[in-house]
Amino acid sequence: MLTLESESLSLSVLDPAEDVALTGTRFTSGGQILEVRDGRGNALTSGPTYPDSFNTFDSQGLPDSFNHIPLTDYSSPERGLVIGIGEVDLVRNTTARPVVYSVDRGNDRIVFECEDSNGTYHYLFRRVIAVEGDVITVSNELENRASHYIPVSWYPHPFLPIGRDGRLCRFGFPCRPEPVDGYEMRDGILCRTRDFDGKGVFMPIPDLSRDNVSVEFLTDCGSVRMECDYAASVMPVWGNDRTFSAEPYLETTVFTGKRLCWSVRYTFRH
Repeated sequence: MLTLESESLSLSVLDPAEDVALTGTRFTSGGQILEVRDGRGNALTSGPTYPDSFNTFDSQGLPDSFNHIPLTDYSSPERGLVIGIGEVDLVRNTTARPVVYSVDRGNDRIVFECEDSNGTYHYLFRRVIAVEGDVITVSNELENRASHYIPVSWYPHPFLPIGRDGRLCRFGFPCRPEPVDGYEMRDGILCRTRDFDGKGVFMPIPDLSRDNVSVEFLTDCGSVRMECDYAASVMPVWGNDRTFSAEPYLETTVFTGKRLCWSVRYTFRH
């Protein structure tokens, strides 16, 4: 496990070489933030099974995912590249060949870089995790080095603890979601109307296509503001009896020789 610290936050980050048992086919293995704690050691993030157990599908902390669109070579449709993970057996849902990262550690940041290819696709992926004070910034860069375009469907999946008063989050844009049993808007705040089980409740946020989406999560430890510098196409929210999350999707195409750069910033007020 890699650690990254500021004067007020401590991050536990997966080492893609040493922590293979904690990675899977869903979330990016390089630069996955597994846990965030404050200066007193209090956990500021959560997870669907946290703290009793861990599995690679649910994970915890501040993971993210490219696995919605595996990059499949026409000669081997049963296998595909998942950016930031490697070659995945799409039938067995296992990692057939993990991608190899280089990791460069600094005082306030860690840089992860990997390159992967098959007969159709070839990409370079670079991620920088930086922490300063109460702010964590995750910066990403994807370069297309193939003669074929790369379809991208990526989303962050932050897992935050549930507040005891049932309040979940504020959206940084006008939002009137369709009624879903278990959720309701009260004075601009999304709230729970009942207890959830381990399976949880999913709700889509409509008419999202806008730049610079932000969400402020409300927890008993304070608040966490997530700010995305890209145009999100959709953003489902999901929560169970332990955690709550919002997932703003970045969906685009990276053409030959082009680069896609985007970032997510998390500001903790605790």
